[in-house]
Amino acid sequence: MNNSIFSRLHELAYKYRYQLLFAGLLIIYFLNMLLDVMELDAAQYANISMEMSYNKSFLEVYYRGNDYLDKPPLLFWLSSLSFIVFGVGNFAYKLPSVIILLLGIYSTYRFAQMWYNKEIARMAALIFASTQAVFLITNDVRTDINLVGLVIFSIWQISLYIKENKWRNLILGAIGTGGAMLAKGPIGIVIPALVIGSDLLLKRKWKDIFKYQWLVFLGIVAIVLFPMSYGLYVQFDLHPEKFVYEMQGPSGLKFFYWTQSFGRITGDSYWENDASFFFFFHTILWDLQPWVLLFIPALIVSLINLVRKKFKPSDHEEYISTAGFILVFLALSKSNFKLPHYIFPIFPLAAVITANFIFNIKDKLVVKISKWYMGVIQFFWVMVLILFIFVFPPSNPFIPISLISRNVLYYLF
Repeated sequence: MNNSIFSRLHELAYKYRYQLLFAGLLIIYFLNMLLDVMELDAAQYANISMEMSYNKSFLEVYYRGNDYLDKPPLLFWLSSLSFIVFGVGNFAYKLPSVIILLLGIYSTYRFAQMWYNKEIARMAALIFASTQAVFLITNDVRTDINLVGLVIFSIWQISLYIKENKWRNLILGAIGTGGAMLAKGPIGIVIPALVIGSDLLLKRKWKDIFKYQWLVFLGIVAIVLFPMSYGLYVQFDLHPEKFVYEMQGPSGLKFFYWTQSFGRITGDSYWENDASFFFFFHTILWDLQPWVLLFIPALIVSLINLVRKKFKPSDHEEYISTAGFILVFLALSKSNFKLPHYIFPIFPLAAVITANFIFNIKDKLVVKISKWYMGVIQFFWVMVLILFIFVFPPSNPFIPISLISRNVLYYLF
């Protein structure tokens, strides 16, 4: 009788495995949204959003009454509107950004489905949604969470436009790119350009590269950016007497479109933390957990396959994720100022690479490696559980309970 019940539970759990796992992830995101905002950045951004909701100054950004010139305003716009609707609080501050992240998870699924199959697509979305990076940014909400969601959305839409040549996808891709720039700056267009551009160059699609429609694309991006650009011009460029961030009479437009992003590579920006070129090579080892041990061989195999094809893949083959990930990763590694979350926007691409690799080896002898890997991961979670219970007992019992539930769910599969 017990074996029959267990078999039935196992059958149901396997049948609805993706629904159960995504439901569990949504619960974690929801609980993260209830936590207090973290110092330093998130607390500052929440304060700016609160101040904006009070003074209704959406085009000119202030922090404690002083001019603010650092991050683009998308996070502040969304959170301030959420404050107006739901009241000031942790949940209201994080809600719009988490919704954009969910759009990014869905976009990862649709992008992978466009090139592969439904199984790989679901796996890619699950891998991305369950990384340590996503757990972090749904708690410590900064501008990067919006960048992550909007970048993969724009990559999906632009890829779809190139494949099906529909204006709707071009327009949506441009809106997504403009939104990504409103979230984090020019990096919002640099990443899609490197990712899509690498694919077009590898496949020698010269006609697609020089389409006049890209001018329309840039025009739509400019329209999306106009409110912010106007606000920067009015707040800073018209007032050369202002002294902001150790700069006399800074141009808000130049700061946004050049200094804050490209200036970190050229040296025009004073932001520098002496991080080495290999900074992201070791930070990815923790922020892409628990999938990094599969991602590394997946990337190597994909790169080897690309070399064997003499960097000339056919039109139906997807190497956007491989070439795009490598180019963006190396470009960001050249920055003079690095933080671990700067590479989070290319994690959806890493998820697609990993999902394709897992799908291709699951019926082969190499699957034994995967079982060994899962054993290592299970050991890791057991050690974390022991630390939570006996070394760092949490005030909220849900944490150890959720860890126990996760392991029980794994064995049901």
